[in-house]
Amino acid sequence: MARIKRNPGRGRGFTLIELLTVAAVIGVLVMMTVPSLARAKVVAKWRLSYSRVMQIDGGCEMYKSDFGSWPMSSRDQTKQDLIDKGITAANAETILTYIPTGLTGKELASLFLTGYAPAGLTGAMTNILTADGQEGFGYRVIQRGQQWGPYGGTDNIETKLTGGTTRRYFVDAFGSPILYYLFVPSTSTSALNNAYNAADNPADGPTQAFLDFCRNYRTSFAVMSKGPHSQWPTLPVGNDVVTDLGIEK
Repeated sequence: MARIKRNPGRGRGFTLIELLTVAAVIGVLVMMTVPSLARAKVVAKWRLSYSRVMQIDGGCEMYKSDFGSWPMSSRDQTKQDLIDKGITAANAETILTYIPTGLTGKELASLFLTGYAPAGLTGAMTNILTADGQEGFGYRVIQRGQQWGPYGGTDNIETKLTGGTTRRYFVDAFGSPILYYLFVPSTSTSALNNAYNAADNPADGPTQAFLDFCRNYRTSFAVMSKGPHSQWPTLPVGNDVVTDLGIEK
């Protein structure tokens, strides 16, 4: 009977050189893939952030259809605007009684678009941040008055609290505040340079020069976040800042 010839190479393992070669190839592939995956993750977050910014933009338009103007980004500026129209300071303050003092633009946008205040005591010109007479989103300025908001589904946007307060603000997918600025035109040359005012979001916002550049693209209101940046770039062009200004990168 003929014997079966065994293959002398059968069962031979990889050599050390072969294993090192394979490991090197895998390492190169990983080095090539990881940056692409990281960038893809940033792009996905940017797109979600942009979606949130445009959702707020649409909510502002819906708000205007109800009230005839976009949400304010500074209570003090609105009071001054009333005074400029001939209303006394005392009467202007009475008109603004239902709007809490000390809120920044980002907080005012969240307040007016979602009406996040809890239920509480009610009355004429009640402060809608602390007592609007109903639970949940939406708010009434007076007891049993019409419910306003939420607008454009903005109640579904992620928010954070300012410190230990009840003041909320929208955030982008990177966890950065989404800021809101109202364009306030003026016949005063010096004031015109601050049509979008950096003081509306003093702790979180870009420089005044950045906002001055924004008015070249839009003169109504501006919604923006710094997106993936650790700090605001010098200008709102050529970077990944998230805005509703229609600026092409």
